This record gives sequence, structure tokens and C-alpha cells, in this order.
Amino acid sequence: MTGTGNTTVPGTGGAVVVSSGGATVTGSGGSPGSGGVAGTGNTTVIGSGGSVAVSSGGTTVIGTGGSVAVSSGGTTVVGSGGSVAVSSGGTTVVGSGGSVAVSSGGAPDPGTGGAVATSSGGAPDPGTGGTVVSSSGGATVPGSGGVDGGAGAPATGGDSGGGAAGTAGLAGSGTCDDPYMIATDVAHTDMTVDTATGRTHDFDFPCAGNSTTVVLSFILTESQLVYADTFGAGWNTALFFTDSCDASAPAQGGPGTSVCSDDACGTTQSQAVAVLGYGQHYLIVSGASGASGTVTVHFQHTLIGNGPLTLLPAGSGTISGTTGGVGASNQCQASAPDNSYWWVTCPSFAGGTFRASTCSGASFDTVLAVNVPRSGTSICADDDPSCGVQSTVSTNLAAGAGIQVLTVDGNTGGNWGPYTLTYTRP
Repeated sequence: MTGTGNTTVPGTGGAVVVSSGGATVTGSGGSPGSGGVAGTGNTTVIGSGGSVAVSSGGTTVIGTGGSVAVSSGGTTVVGSGGSVAVSSGGTTVVGSGGSVAVSSGGAPDPGTGGAVATSSGGAPDPGTGGTVVSSSGGATVPGSGGVDGGAGAPATGGDSGGGAAGTAGLAGSGTCDDPYMIATDVAHTDMTVDTATGRTHDFDFPCAGNSTTVVLSFILTESQLVYADTFGAGWNTALFFTDSCDASAPAQGGPGTSVCSDDACGTTQSQAVAVLGYGQHYLIVSGASGASGTVTVHFQHTLIGNGPLTLLPAGSGTISGTTGGVGASNQCQASAPDNSYWWVTCPSFAGGTFRASTCSGASFDTVLAVNVPRSGTSICADDDPSCGVQSTVSTNLAAGAGIQVLTVDGNTGGNWGPYTLTYTRP
């Protein structure tokens, strides 16, 4: 690289220093030679090992290990291990291990991992086995013998769009006093926890002789069907839904539900389902028969009606019921009393078409809703053209493990009563 009014003298070992308005002195082996202060008003200090620095109007300090830094009007500090920082008008601090930060007038805090940063006005040109940065309004500084700006380590934690969530990064410490909090503003969330490291056996499960535990918690604002599984784990897990952080207070179940689960779907993993109302609840993660380790918990939840929750059998058939009382789910702009039907699938479920209809089966204006949390599916059906104010819903169910809920509702508060539902369920 060449700067305005600069003299560039590369030293043996790949160390290069360029300053604005001054001379450059580099010694052999990448270390600064005698009088290694160059330029008017600029101080450049370079450690050994093939480092590169460019400074204009500020102070640049670089550690060992093939690091690169570019600073303009600010102070740049780069740690060892092949890190890269670009700063313009602010202060940039980069940790070790090949990290990258780009700053303009502020102070970023990057994660580690070793990518390449390019500021405006410059063009990157990869060097031989080194890291590359380009300064603002300047040329490119290729590294030589440094650390390659390879793929960085991905950040963990946080929710993704479309109802999914990332792993780890949970608030809390995983104990009864400070449980990991599960976000319920999305339909499904995946969380990776470690039941082994630093954990203790806090209480006994009602369904298995369990080992050390991790405590998760979540808050619901209305009655819902909640689900969790550990499919994909390589060890014998156990799950338990509870209304308090106490094994003596299991959560409410329902037809076909299992608030405590050891082995499910022919595996040694777990699949727990519970019916929970307004308030804070807990999901305890543990292992059976002394097992413990790292596991990804798949959490799902969805709305249910105010009436009895009924398990819907597989295959084709009819089922009758009567709505009444005060509606709970209020999906699809439907405010009448509602009944819900549900079923659970295993990881081997291949998906398929689900269909349900109230045509010729009700005397009131019906609305049907289908919710599949694992795929973020929420479908409404009202007024089938072939049968007036009755409804028909049809959708393709996603493959995999999870819960599905069909809700029979009425269009307005006065639309309720007996009905007969025909369905086909894969």
C-alpha cells in the first residue's frame, strides 16, 4: 500500500507500516527497527510476526500474531491472533482469535471468528495467507504470513423470523430461583441446554428416576396446549411440565396428554404435552437412569377453545359436539364459543393432507381453524361456497414431531350449538 507523502519499506518477515505524512521504518522479522515512530503526529507500534498497520492522525497499537489494523482519526486496539479492525472517527476494540470490527463514529463490540472487513472507499485484495483490510478512501493492505480471515463463528441465541427461534442465549441460569425463560411470542422455539455441567438433582420426576435438572419457564396469557420434545438427543432424556418449580405440582393434563415423559415414539427421548392456563409455568429437563448431557428442547404451543379438548383419532370419520359458554380462542375474527380437537405426531410422521368440514353438520354459521406450531401454520375457513355458512378447511401438514389443533368456532357470539364434523386425518 502507498499513502500520500509516505515512504514504504517492507521488512523481512512480512511486516509493513504505512503512515500519513511521514517516513516508515521497519526492521527484520516483522519488528519495528530503530526509531520506529513515523509521521507527524502519528505513533505506530507494531509487534513481531508479520503484522500490518496503517495510521492517520491517531495511535495504532497491534499485538503479535499477524494482526492488521487501519485507523483514521481515532484509536484502534487489536488483540493477538490475527484480528482485524477498521475504525473511522471512533474507538474500535477487537478481541483475539481472528475477529473483525468495522466502526464509523462509534464503538462496536464484535464476536470472534475471523472474517474480513472492508470500509468505504477501498477495495480488498487478498494477500498470501494473510488477512485483508482496506482503509477509508485509500488502497488495500494485503497481509503476508498472517492469519487468514476465514469463516467466523456464528452468533447464538435470539429468535428467527417465521416463528422459529435460535439455540442458547437464554435469559436466566436454569434453576428454580432463576429459570431459563422461553419466549412465547412465537409458535415454536428450540433451546439447547446442558443438564450435566454444574447441575444438581433438585427433585424427583413422577414418571422416571431422573438425574440432574435444568429449569425452563414460560408465561401464558390464555389457555393453551403446550408441547416439548427432545428428539435428536443421543442419550436417555426426561421432560416434566409443572405449574410450580416443585415435582408435587404437575401441570394439568387432558385426553392423551403426558405432562411427564421419559421414552416416547419408540425412542429413549421424551415428548410431553400439557393443557395450561394463564400464568407462569415450568418445563423441567433431565435424564433417566442417571443420564445427562447437552440436549435441544423443541417447544411448541397453540390456542385452544373454551370447551372440552378432545383427541382426534387418525383416519377418516365423523365426530359430534356442542359449543357453549364463552369463547376463548377468538381466532379468525370468530368470537363464539369453541371446541378444540388435537393430536400429536412422532418424528417418523411423513406429513399429509388434513381435511375437515361442518357442511350439512351444523345449523349455525361455523368457522374452522387449524394450527400447526412446528411449521407456523394457522389457517381459517369460513362459509364454504358449496354449503353456505358452514365451513371446510384443507391443508397439507408438515412432516415431523409436534402438535396439531383443529378448532370449531362460530362466526359471532350468537353462533353456537350442536354440530357434526367430518374429517380425514393422516
